Amino acid sequence: MGAEIEGEYRKDVYELPISAIREMIANAVLHRSYLDKSCVQVSLYDDRLEVSSPGMLYGGLDMETAKLGKSTCRNEAIAEAFHYMHIVEAWGTGLPRIINRCKEYGLPDPVFEEFGNGFKVTIFRKVSNAQEKVSNDFEKYLPLFKEADVTDTFIYNIQKVFEMCGVGVPFGQANVMEWLNCSKSKATNIMTVMKAAKVIKKVTGLGPGKYEFLDVN
Repeated sequence: MGAEIEGEYRKDVYELPISAIREMIANAVLHRSYLDKSCVQVSLYDDRLEVSSPGMLYGGLDMETAKLGKSTCRNEAIAEAFHYMHIVEAWGTGLPRIINRCKEYGLPDPVFEEFGNGFKVTIFRKVSNAQEKVSNDFEKYLPLFKEADVTDTFIYNIQKVFEMCGVGVPFGQANVMEWLNCSKSKATNIMTVMKAAKVIKKVTGLGPGKYEFLDVN
């Protein structure tokens, strides 16, 4: 909960759109794979909320098409029940509704990603002025990512690394694993993408495998 001051009164407000969180959880329960015994997980952090569920996109659906409102139903019986109870309004409206609610709240765009054999949706709190400066600095790398055909998921993870170190601070694979709380193989892939996009350079004299972000200015 946060607060806004209206005249003489303090008004408590949610920092994240409740309707978007509700949509994220409903979608996770509806579209998850029930062949996998894993649970739907809701994780709240200082800067974001994540909802992850077992099962990737279904029926050959790709991420960009899903974000535009296309849906392929994996669990028709649950879908009918949710529709009857007005938990969902219409097929394919879930992801666009989450995107629109975040825009209405003035929040960064949500991130949708497949990982392993699961699917995760992340929405972010509003950033501070200091975070905005870091974000603006990171945007200078976007043309390099576009030229190297880097996916949105990789860009998101690389930005999280950049937020931890900025320009001129050496880091290595172990740092990426710690900052992103990820596996060694994922950290290796992220480092490989950064090298291919030419946003980092090797640092000598600090041991093997040390790099730093280039100052694109």
